[in-house]
Amino acid sequence: TSASPGPPGGGGQPNVTWRSDGLLSLLNDFHSGNLQAFGNECSIDQMEHVREMQEKLARLHFDLYSELDEMPEVQRKTACDTNMDKLLLNVSQKLNLADSQEIPRRASM
Repeated sequence: TSASPGPPGGGGQPNVTWRSDGLLSLLNDFHSGNLQAFGNECSIDQMEHVREMQEKLARLHFDLYSELDEMPEVQRKTACDTNMDKLLLNVSQKLNLADSQEIPRRASM
């Protein structure tokens, strides 16, 4: 009988070949942009776009709150409220933008 390459469990060369083929297939899917971690609705490009939006929001957060330590307590509360309003407006705008337009897709890598 011939040993057929298959899932883990068996030992030897067929198992190594099966794993190698699987890894090469995964790498090819990654490079072609076909790799989808969360189904057809969410591609790597979309996840990268979301990450970029999160990074911009984090930078805005740090920029807004970096000055608070130097403020007197009385002004700090007002500044915190203003900063929170700015952050919420920014998030709301980004969510509306994401809903109103398709997330850009890049050509194959």
